[in-house]
Amino acid sequence: MTKYTMIVLTNAKEGQDEAFNNWYTNQHLSDVLAIPGFTSAQRFKLCDKPNVPPAKYRYGATYEMESDDPAAVVADMFARHGTPTLRACDAMDEDSFFALYEAITPVVTK
Repeated sequence: MTKYTMIVLTNAKEGQDEAFNNWYTNQHLSDVLAIPGFTSAQRFKLCDKPNVPPAKYRYGATYEMESDDPAAVVADMFARHGTPTLRACDAMDEDSFFALYEAITPVVTK
């Protein structure tokens, strides 16, 4: 099976970061990992350190996937969106970024 990484960039609606982060961390990651093909997930927050340029999205998530048919896995995920198996969140801004990448090199480590 081929390995893929799905990247999702998002924001919370104004003043709703706490509700958004609670839902994303404690509900959404588990919901996505229950979909066949997904193997891991991790969330990130934009680093606010000096000399880091501002970005459009404050939050990021990566999802690892293994599948011979990634289109079917993604279709399954979108079909579940807004159902009890992949609940939506009113605290998430509708503007988001989604992409699926296929590795072209092995992981390089030090």
